[in-house]
Amino acid sequence: MFSDSHLLSPTTMTDLATATSTLLGAAELWRLDTDGSLSLDTGLYGSHHALRDSAADLRLASGQGLAGSALAAGRPRLFDDLASVAAPGRAQAAAHNGLSAAAALPRFHGGKITSVLVLFFRGGGDACGGAEIWSAGEGRFELALGECYHAGACLERFARISKYVNFPQGAGLPGRVWEHNCPELVPDVNASKTFLRSSGDGGRELSVGLGLPLMAGRNLQAVLLLLSSQTTPMARVHEIWEPSADDATTLVRRHGVYGSMPDFGHASDDLSFSTRNGGEGLPGRAAATAEPLLTENLDDLGIARRDAARNAGLTSGMAIPTVITDTVRYVTVLLW
Repeated sequence: MFSDSHLLSPTTMTDLATATSTLLGAAELWRLDTDGSLSLDTGLYGSHHALRDSAADLRLASGQGLAGSALAAGRPRLFDDLASVAAPGRAQAAAHNGLSAAAALPRFHGGKITSVLVLFFRGGGDACGGAEIWSAGEGRFELALGECYHAGACLERFARISKYVNFPQGAGLPGRVWEHNCPELVPDVNASKTFLRSSGDGGRELSVGLGLPLMAGRNLQAVLLLLSSQTTPMARVHEIWEPSADDATTLVRRHGVYGSMPDFGHASDDLSFSTRNGGEGLPGRAAATAEPLLTENLDDLGIARRDAARNAGLTSGMAIPTVITDTVRYVTVLLW
């Protein structure tokens, strides 16, 4: 088990405290219907009303739109040009709301795709951060960078370097996620030996790194990296929950990064969530259903930290379960 260093260094905490927005701007969960099309289950839009309105009554066929493209490919996709793939009207709505890129992540159950989670990322202004998909080609034993999004001129050198880097199993953040099939958090990539690309000045603007294994049954399809910067964190809270060693139906915190919100972090110290009877709270319900969960209900974060969440201005939450052979091993939670 990796160490639970759940608070950032004072320097990084100060930097994140001045952040005006998160790089993650909106999220949608699309469900596969019996006719093979996708319909919107839930969405988190905040003030992005144009994007929300563009999804109303929308149904996507396989290959159509962001979610439909991931469904047709049968693998994660990441788009830095929404106009080339988004359903009619949606690219314009995203651009109107300052959203420049999106990741579409299919979820598998029983060997079949059951839903697609779509994450929208900001661009322009002071946006700095990124999302990357790392995968190994057939017969290869290293992860290479596939589709990616690097926001802002601050990461130009970092983006150039990344194209020429490969990670064997166990090396770097992508390789460690691959080795363990486990999500991993790096609270400060510039102080970490795990994040190899932060050496030099290419990634000096980066802060938190989150690696997620994207599974299809027992097989790792890819590793998704979500990279925060000091000015625009991916989310304001990053957490990883896992079944307790004493009770597999109870989730306990494995790791957490809370940025400028130590009170929220401390309120999480002794928290646990049951997965019985439909699940308790955001992590427990996601584990019980083995599906991503989006919420704007602060009660889902746990009654013990509801007030801390409200005081910190948190409004949105997302839980992403890591499912291996139809068994939930971990739940990653992002709050903003």
